[in-house]
Amino acid sequence: MKNLKIIVYLFISLITIISCSKDDAPEIELTPEVTTPEVSTPEVAAKVTSATLGSVDGFEGPCAKTFDFEAEIKVDGPLTVKYTWLRSDSATSPEETLEFEEAGTKTVSTTWTLGGNGGSYEEYWQQLKVISPNEMLSNKAEFDLLCDEETVAITATTAVVGEEDFTGECPKKFDFESEIEVSGPTTVIYTWLRSDGATSPEETLEFEEAGTMIVTKSWTLGESGTSYEDYWQQLKIIAPHEMLSNKAEFNLHCDEEIVAVTATASVIGEDDFSGECPKKFDFEGTIEASGPTTVKYTWLRSDGATSPEVTLVFDGAGTKTVNKTWTLGGSGSSYENYWQQLKVITPTEVLSNKAEFDLHCDEEIVSINANAS
Repeated sequence: MKNLKIIVYLFISLITIISCSKDDAPEIELTPEVTTPEVSTPEVAAKVTSATLGSVDGFEGPCAKTFDFEAEIKVDGPLTVKYTWLRSDSATSPEETLEFEEAGTKTVSTTWTLGGNGGSYEEYWQQLKVISPNEMLSNKAEFDLLCDEETVAITATTAVVGEEDFTGECPKKFDFESEIEVSGPTTVIYTWLRSDGATSPEETLEFEEAGTMIVTKSWTLGESGTSYEDYWQQLKIIAPHEMLSNKAEFNLHCDEEIVAVTATASVIGEDDFSGECPKKFDFEGTIEASGPTTVKYTWLRSDGATSPEVTLVFDGAGTKTVNKTWTLGGSGSSYENYWQQLKVITPTEVLSNKAEFDLHCDEEIVSINANAS
């Protein structure tokens, strides 16, 4: 009985200890692991974010006047920008390209020269247009231009440099020189006129004060056998006001181009024959020309005979071969120092060497039979 009490006591104590341990243990929450999927952000293409054109000041005074324009192009990343310039007179400049290696700003510029004496140009403007990667227009840089009535005196004289009357090999280059003199600061726009109706591109000269400038031009012309009488070149002033210089005249007489022609002839095979006749001799002729031409030729013989004319066309310098035969010879005859020769008739007359030969014909033996009865 005593042992039973001890067992019951121990059992109750154990239950008490286990109960307390559960109450004192901290609660642990298990949170399931959550995996967040990666979300890719689409790449945004770089673009032009702004195009800003600086202002220009109006002008009143002597013309022509040059206006300078400057614009800033801003981008948000690496790209290639294509752009052009627009003007109030509807002109558009050629497309230009600007490379950006990273986000940033770059400056581009252009000019516009305009104005004639007494002219008035109000609310004129220039504007930058971005073409790609995204189209954009800058602000318009507007200006007013009022040109003075004062006229700057201009003179121009033109002359041929060197000989003005030439005879010889063509084509020939003629050089021209023109002296432009102004009485004050101005911008001169000029061109060259020619007697064949051609006009050169316009060119510009800036005079900061009264003075003289020299401009030059050349003209290469002329074909074989052709003459050019009273040809001329002349300077034309377009702005600040129109005027013409004198005509610088010249004469050109081109020599007829001469193509050199040579000819040789030879016997093909043996040139000394003894034997049965008639005998055929073969001849070969070589005609060489130094340039393009048409050759007419014939064959001459030591017996006075002449062959019909034949034509050869040379497209350029070169050599051509021609052939001829001659059959002759009678029984027992000899032909010493006989020959055949090539004769070029045009473009210039030329005789080849004589292709000589000797011919000795055997005596024909006549067989005679005599029968006696």
